Amino acid sequence: MAGLKKMRSTKIGLDLTVESMAKCIIDRHRTAQNLAYKSFAPEYLLAQARAIDQVHASREKPGALFGAPISVKDIYGVDGLPTFAGTKRELPAEWARDGLIVKKLKHAGALLTGKTQTVEFAFGGLGQNPNWGTPVNPWSGKEARACGGSSCGAGLTLWDGTAVAALGTDTAGSVRVPASMTGAVGFRPTKGAWATDRDFFPLSQSLDGPGVLTLSAVDAALFHFTVGQTQDDPLNLVNGLSRKNLSSIKIAIDTELVRYSQSDIGQNFEESIAELSRAGAHIEDVRFSEFSAAHNWYFESNVAGIEGIAQLRTHLPDWLDIVHPFIGDRLKAAENFSASAYLQALAQRCELACRANERFSEFDIFATPTLPISPPVISQIELSEKYYEQNHAVTQYTNPVNVLDLSAITMPTGLDRFGLPIGFQLIGQKGQDTKLLSVAISAMEVFGEPLSRIGRPPTPTPIGSTGFDPQPCG
Repeated sequence: MAGLKKMRSTKIGLDLTVESMAKCIIDRHRTAQNLAYKSFAPEYLLAQARAIDQVHASREKPGALFGAPISVKDIYGVDGLPTFAGTKRELPAEWARDGLIVKKLKHAGALLTGKTQTVEFAFGGLGQNPNWGTPVNPWSGKEARACGGSSCGAGLTLWDGTAVAALGTDTAGSVRVPASMTGAVGFRPTKGAWATDRDFFPLSQSLDGPGVLTLSAVDAALFHFTVGQTQDDPLNLVNGLSRKNLSSIKIAIDTELVRYSQSDIGQNFEESIAELSRAGAHIEDVRFSEFSAAHNWYFESNVAGIEGIAQLRTHLPDWLDIVHPFIGDRLKAAENFSASAYLQALAQRCELACRANERFSEFDIFATPTLPISPPVISQIELSEKYYEQNHAVTQYTNPVNVLDLSAITMPTGLDRFGLPIGFQLIGQKGQDTKLLSVAISAMEVFGEPLSRIGRPPTPTPIGSTGFDPQPCG
């Protein structure tokens, strides 16, 4: 396993210093040149590394993430680094301060590698940023394809070897969509499972939530226990996490939903479900009508846009004039919705969420493809009509999780006809994050981790990189 848990279990006692690892990361970033980061400051990185080494030299007990390089989406505040949230202008200082999650990461000994690219104000699922450049999917062939959004730089940092985990946010799939498109694991816990306090600039207070991209379900669990609301030792919790015997797990699927998928993606999903069935899982076909209704609710209610425009007018009242029309026009359109329509939409959501969570009395986990389509060609989605069509499609299976107040994790289970990763999504009941992670770990033991399941991104890539190495430096 290459990642958080491996580093935590092997780093202590070796002569390798965090500073030497930071220098390796700096070299890898210079080589990759892949637009993964908005802010990458070598001196800041080295200063952190030296401070972590000093803590270790003082023989203080190392944190659960000692020396683990972690990238942070440029919508979070991090002391010493600017926050742009994908915009043309740096946000005020109040949005550049450590929030609770970043503080916990630092306390655990993590090495924050920099601020990764995001769609402007995190309002988009394809990963475009006309202000600072759109990152290119490392799995692209001859045509540059999207990385997914809004955490569009996050997945790249895992594959170029500059991070073993990437902190993101997820309002409609903004962790799981880029994870699926770039062949990573993406975990979005139940809303509130990770306490936040102005950690990141908000888009939608109803639907926003933090999340993480990694290259294993075990690493996602370690990250979860480190930043979640528990006082226990995260490593002990991961080591003691019950690997669910899949014979005791009932996984529900909705074959009507799967039919919305591209044929090769639908076939991969069926094959993946068959693998879990052979491993002992009980598979049941259900009609999860609340799931489809939630997807429609997301776009018809436009709650994310309504709350997004309100956040801007409250916190950054003069910002709308500089927001790129790609994002600004959609936000401004939300002002046409009435207060009564907004309140009615919230009531509808509450009813849907209650009904959906009750459905989990019938099964343990609900499974879907993560995305119904392949990552789109970037040049094609620059046309507004095509953009809206593709942006709507990529959240077909992800935004219902946020609407219904559930939790979810995606993992790669194959490559599509274009040679790009296919994601497989497991969805859990509200508050049952540990159970979901345990099932995900068992499922990944069946599928294999990304490196063994789908391999590495091809080289050379269309972005000038000389190669990707997901192994952490050292």
